[in-house]
Amino acid sequence: MNYQEAREEEQLRVLLDEKSIDAFIQAATENRQTIIFFPGGMASKLLRATTSFDPNSSKPLDFKDQEIWLSLWTFGHPELNALKLQLHKGDDKIYHDVDDRIIIADGCIELMGLTPYDDLSRWCAANNINLFIFGWDWRQPLGDTVTFFLDKFLPRLNERLRMNNAGPLKNFTLVGHSFGGMILKLILLRGEHLLAGMTRAITVASPFYGTGGQIHRWFEGEPLLNHLGENKIDIIKTLCSLPATYTLNWLEEAIFNENREHLVGDDPFKVKDYPSKDDADPYNLSPPLPDGRFRYSTRLLGFSLEELKNGRAVCQELVNKLPNEELAKKYFNIRGVQGGNGSEPLKQTICGTTWELIKSNFDPRHDPSPITRDELGPGDQVLAAWSTHDAACPSDNRITVQGMLHHSFILSSDEVQQKLGELMGLPASSIKKVNSVGDIHNESLDEKLADDAQEFVQGLKNFLQDPKNTLVVGAHEIVERAVQPGKVLNNVLGAFAAARNISDGERSRISRRIIMSLCR
Repeated sequence: MNYQEAREEEQLRVLLDEKSIDAFIQAATENRQTIIFFPGGMASKLLRATTSFDPNSSKPLDFKDQEIWLSLWTFGHPELNALKLQLHKGDDKIYHDVDDRIIIADGCIELMGLTPYDDLSRWCAANNINLFIFGWDWRQPLGDTVTFFLDKFLPRLNERLRMNNAGPLKNFTLVGHSFGGMILKLILLRGEHLLAGMTRAITVASPFYGTGGQIHRWFEGEPLLNHLGENKIDIIKTLCSLPATYTLNWLEEAIFNENREHLVGDDPFKVKDYPSKDDADPYNLSPPLPDGRFRYSTRLLGFSLEELKNGRAVCQELVNKLPNEELAKKYFNIRGVQGGNGSEPLKQTICGTTWELIKSNFDPRHDPSPITRDELGPGDQVLAAWSTHDAACPSDNRITVQGMLHHSFILSSDEVQQKLGELMGLPASSIKKVNSVGDIHNESLDEKLADDAQEFVQGLKNFLQDPKNTLVVGAHEIVERAVQPGKVLNNVLGAFAAARNISDGERSRISRRIIMSLCR
């Protein structure tokens, strides 16, 4: 068994764990409507094995309490911090994890007791809908995730259902949020023959034509993670090692021109021209200038031109039409736009980017970012409205929802839940709503809260590095690998919050802000 085969078997073992799958199977026997949900980018929880892969061992790996993404450990634990997410290709041409300690997905992230999909789970329960959250590794090539879902997961799930006289899976809806919607579209393009029981497929706020935020990451890193390793350098190197992230740039100019009728116009949710200004096509690069200036940092920061080429191929596939009209009729897009219904939409989302070439010795530690201007327009504060409706989706199936919402928690929005319920055939007047984050829009604009989140993360790093503090909470034993991290995680949070006088309410607000900052 090679590295990838082992990773897939471990992933299946976690996805089809009896504790998580038994309730799902029971609901399937009752023929309730089912949602298979794909979380957004960076919103799936990732676990790291405690030991390295051994091709000669058949013993299951241990992932218990090994949350590398997203937990307090992400910001400073020696073995579970974000730098350990880095990937590299081995001699076998397979993507390997750091130290060959396999990383797998397990549902959605949970940070300090909160997830971005708490309300979705409660909404499904309130409306008698069976929910299965398909956690996926958002670092890996999208095609690998799609192939795994179609060729490994669905057959194994149907086998389990048949064993319980409930299979094959039927009356199910695929729902993908953000990056998860890109996975969903590729599943439709590649796997129609395996989706006989699917009644509909719905994307919610998915970046079919890219996002301006990704370009910032190539040069600026992630503010909440830049303290790890060498300032900015190591986290940008980590991001540049992840194949999936290369599919998130603004679309190439040729595709934009092919879809100009759909994307350009006077409609407030469209754009006036190509979003990457001054002909700065992220996927089709001009040769370096005589003075050495180029588009990306391939040396110091490790940007991969090979992965850029692979990402471009995925983006080209992503905008294709679906195989036939019947499948297209089942395909829906929901996009969110900040602003009250009937009002002028708020313009707080990056809709276009002006960025310059960089010097050959560009160094983000002391050189200014090459991004000189972000053009703001309508959207959900993360994804532009014009990018989240797919031209391949029938026009009647493209839905716009306006409200005081935010991308990361968009499935908490009353308006989105109403539309989702209607698409699933629920009587409009009886759809129950569950929204625990009614003030999310104001929180997303609160600069003090952003500063508090930054200070929280930096303080947490300092806390974990102080032997006196780690001794008090037992975290020193984690460093020495004497105990599982989960056994002292609450101790760390409690001691740190008490030391900084952080109330439960403030902790929840900081947690949401961190999720909004990272899961975008």
